[in-house]
Amino acid sequence: MYQPITVRFDGPIDVSHIDIENFAEGDDIWGDGVVRLDPPLRTMVTQDVWGNPLPGPSGAIFPFAIPEGQHGFPLPGQMTDWAVQLCKETNGSGAPECNADRIEGQVFDIGWYMFHVMGAYFKGDTTIFDRDCIARLSCGSPDYPERRELDTLH
Repeated sequence: MYQPITVRFDGPIDVSHIDIENFAEGDDIWGDGVVRLDPPLRTMVTQDVWGNPLPGPSGAIFPFAIPEGQHGFPLPGQMTDWAVQLCKETNGSGAPECNADRIEGQVFDIGWYMFHVMGAYFKGDTTIFDRDCIARLSCGSPDYPERRELDTLH
């Protein structure tokens, strides 16, 4: 059931942090500049060690926010904002390819990903690692409950 994981890196970089989940698969603003575990760790399970189903998903995830290390992760959209800023610094502030509309949905955003993963977890969804839609904000609008007046809430 359990398999050992080997991490090897033969690069010239001084490695202090490794992206063990590899949610971005290199599509974030760090690209190939960080070491990523392949295959990724993905420690979520839906059954116990004896094979019995759990009442919901259980596990731990370790999002990679910045190469220097960070407890927590950026807010949803913040990494996309960083991508726009990096583009403007590289190509000039008037470069059309740096328009936020062109970058949004093209860069993996760990903030959006974690926001949706937590929501899926609390709904009991066991397929929470579908990264493309939820990390790029391309799933469409969420289903919001109908508006209620404050005095009707108990």
